[in-house]
Amino acid sequence: MMRNAISLVDLGNQYSLERCHEVTDFSNPDHYRLIFDEMKEICLKENAYGCAATHFGLSERFILIIEPKKDKNSDKIKSYDVVPYFNPKITFMCGSQIGFEATMGIENCIGEVIRPYYIELEAQDINGNTFKRTAQGFDAVLFDHEIDLLDGVRFTDRATNILYNVNAEKRIEIKRSHPPRLLDFTGIHVPYNSKQKSLIYKKARQVKDEKLVEEN
Repeated sequence: MMRNAISLVDLGNQYSLERCHEVTDFSNPDHYRLIFDEMKEICLKENAYGCAATHFGLSERFILIIEPKKDKNSDKIKSYDVVPYFNPKITFMCGSQIGFEATMGIENCIGEVIRPYYIELEAQDINGNTFKRTAQGFDAVLFDHEIDLLDGVRFTDRATNILYNVNAEKRIEIKRSHPPRLLDFTGIHVPYNSKQKSLIYKKARQVKDEKLVEEN
């Protein structure tokens, strides 16, 4: 029996999205691998770093994260890994950041969204084994964005300063000219001597200075 090819659905024209149901049957991983190959190609074509089942009109609770693999001797990307997260659940979050987001499911649209800076999550792999991971910065945004979709929440449901009819080139320009800003770094977990910690405090001081300028 031939399987129908998957395709993106228009999330913008749907009044409401249904919450995806939990995956409980992991007895046929090859079924998912075939689907993931198609999703990967669509994500790469759309320059997306991840996707949710919702993007393709599927009701199963999983997301995919597209991870580039670079050549050891250069910064060139030689391939991409596809990492599935079944039944992902954020168990802890702290800090907050704001930045512009877009999505494959709503064409030519961009808006600012507040997301956690640091998250901890639990999920299951393609065989049903439970694992945990942490994410911060852009990765935290990516996970929160895709898990939102599994719960029927679009980024436009959370966004401010929403702009429509913005093509891909303009969206890139907006993101480059308005990089993510750290709003609150309370409780952010980072290694004591890391460069990341220095960057966090530097960004926090910048935000504080901006607020003082606005108040005066």
